[in-house]
Amino acid sequence: MVADRSPAGRETPAADYARDTLTALPGFEGSVDPDPRRVRGSPYPSSQVEGRGRLTRSKGEQLITVAAFHRAGRVTYAVVAFRQRQTPAVTVQRMLATVRGG
Repeated sequence: MVADRSPAGRETPAADYARDTLTALPGFEGSVDPDPRRVRGSPYPSSQVEGRGRLTRSKGEQLITVAAFHRAGRVTYAVVAFRQRQTPAVTVQRMLATVRGG
């Protein structure tokens, strides 16, 4: 998780931020779901995108979730979560719903 207070973090909409973060992962090879969705349970304007693929150094395919939580004009919090296929998606969703800025 990271807090981005740069101009991009203050101004970029959550959906664009999440997608840009996923596609910019160093060595990412794979696909990105074109339809971002809101993070249920978040008090912030938020978006998450899903990817399937691998990073250059990883041995197998992983499911990657990138979520962005935007506080307009202030900050974007970004979370990148990697999981194996057998790990239930609900595990990541529960974690994302708890993200709060301090």
